[in-house]
Amino acid sequence: MQSTKKFLRENFEMKGLGPTTLCLGINIMRDRQKGKVWISQEAYALRILERFGMGDAKPVTMPLDPRIDLKADCSEEVNVPY
Repeated sequence: MQSTKKFLRENFEMKGLGPTTLCLGINIMRDRQKGKVWISQEAYALRILERFGMGDAKPVTMPLDPRIDLKADCSEEVNVPY
């Protein structure tokens, strides 16, 4: 990793900003002592809900019945933003 950083510094203007906490809309949390990493797209999911007018929707554990076959239940005329 150090040689890669050195190469990049020699060839590009760079700043050391410390450990990454957000990358491409994914929040990254670390516990280095325990060697654990967590990732979350909660903020991204909330933005998508707002975009489709569902920001005030009530959260549920499982929003759809897992037995529902979306392909069978949607006609070709329905435009589902998945």
